[in-house]
Amino acid sequence: MGSLAARRSRENFEHIAEALNITLRTHAVRFPERVVMLALASTAMLDRMIAHSDVVAELRRAKDTPSFFMGLGGAEQRDWSDELLGRVRPPQPILRSAFSTAACVAPTR
Repeated sequence: MGSLAARRSRENFEHIAEALNITLRTHAVRFPERVVMLALASTAMLDRMIAHSDVVAELRRAKDTPSFFMGLGGAEQRDWSDELLGRVRPPQPILRSAFSTAACVAPTR
């Protein structure tokens, strides 16, 4: 956020969040037109912020971290991997040559 307007917008957001007792993480991800920040707030708090300012462009639920899996021992991680391997199938040989990229979307339990 190099521009003065962008800095002021973030400062305004932080000021409003503080007034509403919304907890913000200090780390932010910056994009050319946006800054993404993690906030811990109730629906009512977010409603009030949106009603009283124009600094929020979009709301999304924060993603869960893989901390559950990172805390598992090696044998437990292997069990989860084996279970996943039992559900995943590679592309058919004829399709492998037709596409240079493959993606696997694994559903959560």
